[in-house]
Parts: sequence; C-alpha cells; structure tokens
Amino acid sequence: MSCPTPTTDPPAAGAQCRDDPLRATRAHDRRGALAPLAPPEATAEAVGTTALLAARLDRVIAECRRFQTPMAVLSVHIDAIESVGVAADAPGIESAIAVEFGHRLRGRVRTTDPVLWLGGRDYAVVLLHAGGPTALLVRARLAAALAGAYRIDDRLAGVVISIGHAVYPLDGTQGNVLASIAVAERRPV
Repeated sequence: MSCPTPTTDPPAAGAQCRDDPLRATRAHDRRGALAPLAPPEATAEAVGTTALLAARLDRVIAECRRFQTPMAVLSVHIDAIESVGVAADAPGIESAIAVEFGHRLRGRVRTTDPVLWLGGRDYAVVLLHAGGPTALLVRARLAAALAGAYRIDDRLAGVVISIGHAVYPLDGTQGNVLASIAVAERRPV
C-alpha cells in the first residue's frame, strides 16, 4: 500500500504507511484538514480515547527519545454545545460544530504540530519540541480561541470545552501513560 499524498483523500480506517504511520495525518494537517483516526461508525467512547491517542503517541515518543527532545500532548474535549435559537440536538449541528472546531483548532497551532481527531467530541494536539511551560501557554491560547460562539449557517452556538495536558518525559515515557494523564487532567476552561 502506498502512502497517501497531501492531494489524495484520507486513508481508509486502519490503513498505515510502512515508513511512517503518522504521515497521512501530517500530510492532511499541512493543508488544513483533519484526518480521522477512527472509522466514522466508531466513537471515541467505543474504541477508547486514550487507546487511540496512545497508539499515535508511541511513534512520536520514539522520535523524541532518539533526538532527546521534549514533547507535550493536549487533550481537548467539547463538553457541551449550547445552541441559541435552535435545539442543540438539531440534525447536523453537532457535526458542523465538530468540523468548525477542528478547523479553528488546526489554525491555532504550529503547522508542524499534528492535530488529531479521535472521534466524537475528542481532539488531541501533539506539541513537538515543547515542554511544560509551552504546553501551558498553548493551552491558555486554545482556551481563549476555541471556547465561545460558533456561527453555523444561520445558527449561533456556543461550546464549553475542557483541556488537559501531559509532557514527555516529565509525566511519562509511554504513549498510554501520557494519553491517560492528558485525558485525566482535562479541566473546563
């Protein structure tokens, strides 16, 4: 199987490149799109947010270990969608907000930092070459940029989010440990 390029569609669920399993995600992140990590029918609750995130972090941790660089991971979750003038469970409102939220998230971090959609309302940002102070700074910037009002067509909706973070190697040296800490440390912003 060949690796997808930035001009092709996202890979099928479960497909991996032989040389770099994150390449497909990175390629689509560079052009501003989000590559889903779970099949559309699988939700983060069914597959497990930490398991999806841990699988992606192990490869990044190996590179960080090799080059002796720090890395931080932010776990972002949409806690609630508060829609004005229309029911929050109206058809398509949640998926439209998830897409807009993902684009806003992608636009607020460096192009070299992968943004991962874990399914449902869960996202993660891997901050390469970043330690604890940088993670806290980015967390504050994301909180200001992501929480608040979203205009979807002619509807106005607000989101309440929570963000947690973990730092390699301070908080752990394995993907599952960092993912668990980042998810457990989520706090409303």
